[in-house]
Amino acid sequence: MERLAYSLLGIAAFCWLLVVIDIVPVGGLGLSALAGATGVILLIIKVIVERLRNKEDDHYSKTVKR
Repeated sequence: MERLAYSLLGIAAFCWLLVVIDIVPVGGLGLSALAGATGVILLIIKVIVERLRNKEDDHYSKTVKR
């Protein structure tokens, strides 16, 4: 999932670059925005899943005094 997210962010950056150097008209930003948003959402889901599965963080949050 992480590789897919980074690939989508790379596609978004590439599409944005094509629009900036005027190879593709501004209408191409829709694909860039969609790919970028999907990539960011996938990375957020990855972080949440890793946090929920991490037993070590749960241990320290329950036992360490603040």
